[in-house]
Order: sequence, then structure tokens, then C-alpha cells
Amino acid sequence: MLRTSVLLRALPVVTALSLSSCIFVADGYRDAQGNWHSRDGDIEIRVGDGAEKSASADASGAPTEKDDEKAQALDDKAFELALARVDLELAKLSAGVAKSEATAGLARAERERADAVKALDQFKNVEMPLRVKDGELDVEEARFGIELKKIELEELIAMYKGDTMAASTKEIVVKRETKELEFMQRRLAMAETRFSALTGHELPHELANKEDEVRKAEEALAKANVEAQKAELETKKSLDEAERKIRTLERELAKLGAQSAKLETERAKLEPERAKLEPESAKP
Repeated sequence: MLRTSVLLRALPVVTALSLSSCIFVADGYRDAQGNWHSRDGDIEIRVGDGAEKSASADASGAPTEKDDEKAQALDDKAFELALARVDLELAKLSAGVAKSEATAGLARAERERADAVKALDQFKNVEMPLRVKDGELDVEEARFGIELKKIELEELIAMYKGDTMAASTKEIVVKRETKELEFMQRRLAMAETRFSALTGHELPHELANKEDEVRKAEEALAKANVEAQKAELETKKSLDEAERKIRTLERELAKLGAQSAKLETERAKLEPERAKLEPESAKP
């Protein structure tokens, strides 16, 4: 009866305190390590080796508020890891799109540069010489036509010089030929002016524009090369960051899981002690 009464007096205190800090109200003493020794008849109770056990469960073995916080942290970390893996897949898709766009842009820039170089070569070696020759031919034909017209006019004047019966005809013919010679001289002047403008302004200007198009195409190609390299580096950076984040979260999740498993193990170890402290009436 004495053992039972002492145990019943100690149970309310045990259930209210953690195993690492409880002190039973009974006659006894505390040793140098801070453990309490209580003696009532044949009863001896030692307290002091439950510091880690009490962190995970109370005397009844039920989860504490700290357990709930750890469980929530574990769930949050698992969710964060899942999102990080989704982010990695999105980064891979974005990387594929960026690489495709960079490749297409580079190919387009190379094609435009090739077209610009070809157009410049065509203009310098084919079109420009042809237009110069065409202008020269116009001037030459105009000059030759004038020379012929002058000869014809002189012959007409000589032919009608002694013919007094055809004075009216002579006047008409000479006047017509003289006017045609004037027109031809005016056309020659215009051809010479056009040729001068062609060789002095139009062709040099068009040549400069073609050369400028080549320079712009080369600049665009150089920029496309840089953009492609930049896209590759940015893609590698984003993928490396996403993979590193996943590895970090996996380590953190594993650490939380290990802590949770350790708490469960400690709670299981406390179960026999809890069962020993239960009153006989609370046991099934």
C-alpha cells in the first residue's frame, strides 16, 4: 500500500513536467549531477537522463506544438522542392526556345550578310560598268549623229546653191535639217549632263549605299553571334542555378526528414516509460 500511495502522489507531477525536468515531491536528495533520488520505503525514482526525450513528446507521449511545427516545415520544404523541379523544367523549355531563336537569328544574319555582299559585287562588277558604258554610248551616238547631220546639211546647201528654180524647196529642206541638227545638239548636251551625273553622283552614291548595307549586315551578324553566346551563357546560368537550388532543397528536406525520424524513434522509446507511469485505472 505504501508503494502504491507514493506512486499515485508522483503521477500528477510526472504528467505535468517533461521527463528531463520533473522533480517528485517526496523525501529524498539531489546528487552532484542534479538527479533527484527519492526514497519512500522501497521506492527509488531517478530523474536526469530524459533531456532529449522530452523535446519530442510530453509525458503522455502525444505530439507537442514543436512537433507540429517540424511537420509543417517538412511539408513546406517538400512543396518548395516540387516547385523548384517545375522551375527547372520551365528553365529547360525556355532554354530550348532561346537557343532556337538565337540559332535562327544567327542564320538570318549570315544570310542577309551574304545577300548584301552579293548585291555589292553585282553592282560593282556588272551593273555599274554597264550603266557607265550605256551613258558613254548615248553620248557617243549623239556626237556621231551631229557630225552626220552637219555633213548632210552642208551637202544640201551646196546642192541647192546654184538652183534658182527650187528656192522654196531649198529653204524648207535646209530649215528642217538645221532644226534637226539643233535638236541633236541639245540631246547631246543632255546625254553629257546625264553621264556626268551618273558617274559623278548616282553611281558613287549607290555604291556607298551597297557598301553600307554590307557593313550593317556584318554588324548585325556580329551582334547575332554575341546574342547567341549571351543566350547560351544565360541559359547555362539559369539551369545551373535551378539545379543547385534543387540540390540544396533536397539536402534540407533530407535533414528535416532525418530529424523527424529521430523524433519518432525517441517518442517510441518514451512509450514504455509512459506506460509505466500510467495509473492502473488508465490502462486497458
